[in-house]
Amino acid sequence: PPGSSRFPVLSQLTEDVEDEGFEHVQDVGWEWGGMNQFFRIFYRESDGAQVSVCLNEQEHMSLSYVTITTRDQKRQSWRTWNYPFSQAMPASPSLHLNRVDGAVTFRELLLRHDSYLLDQGITEDRILRDDPEDILTLMEQETRNQVDHNLSRGILALSGKGTFRYSWRGLFYLWAQFV
Repeated sequence: PPGSSRFPVLSQLTEDVEDEGFEHVQDVGWEWGGMNQFFRIFYRESDGAQVSVCLNEQEHMSLSYVTITTRDQKRQSWRTWNYPFSQAMPASPSLHLNRVDGAVTFRELLLRHDSYLLDQGITEDRILRDDPEDILTLMEQETRNQVDHNLSRGILALSGKGTFRYSWRGLFYLWAQFV
């Protein structure tokens, strides 16, 4: 994990999440193209909820946020998060986002997630309990689904050697998100 100079709130967020009954599953990170991403992943068996405490760094800018994800029996993901910006790409049809502005504490974000699930009709009997050891694979699959979805919609275009870039349509999408 990044040191306290790079991610000063990690210890406090970890404590807050664990105080709500979540267990630390693993820390993962990716470094590519001048961007660093770090995720501390938690899971709570009682309700199948997964939490990721995230840090994204690029050059001299960093951004931290928290996600809470619940998956249902149909493999739909229901995510509440406090990510402060618009989406860089449309979410895949199997990912439902609830962006919460102004949640001051993790507990508040968690309560908003519970309310979101109820509002969407996601009851206890519909929730899928994931194996904590599969969570990283599920996260990677969700990312792959989002990329594939945006490739098929023309937001992204393949640029060779397993990479992709925004298409002209994607650049207009980004512009609209900015505006």
